Amino acid sequence: MTLMVMAFYLGLAAGSETTSKASCQLSTIETEPDVGIVNGEPDAGVRVGFTLRNAGQAGPIQVDVRLSTSEGEFSRSQSITADGNGSRRLRYFFHEPTINAENIQAQVTCRP
Repeated sequence: MTLMVMAFYLGLAAGSETTSKASCQLSTIETEPDVGIVNGEPDAGVRVGFTLRNAGQAGPIQVDVRLSTSEGEFSRSQSITADGNGSRRLRYFFHEPTINAENIQAQVTCRP
């Protein structure tokens, strides 16, 4: 199984209309085969984990995780409230690809 990970930081220019003073940074991005519980049953899939750091003030941050495989593309999105100058380890489980999936690539983006 080949895994590829990509990370993107989407910043907003000064003077934009956002009211969030958060500033997100991504690091330690990992993609690994895993087993999760889906509808009360174990299911094989892929877990994408990464560290999200807020280098700004406390505020909302939008996190988008996309997984591309030989079996299709899947995504997860979440808006979180991040503490100022803090970091969190986030993990997202994708049960959709089977254990036979190939060319696994993850893309993670964040923005205030």
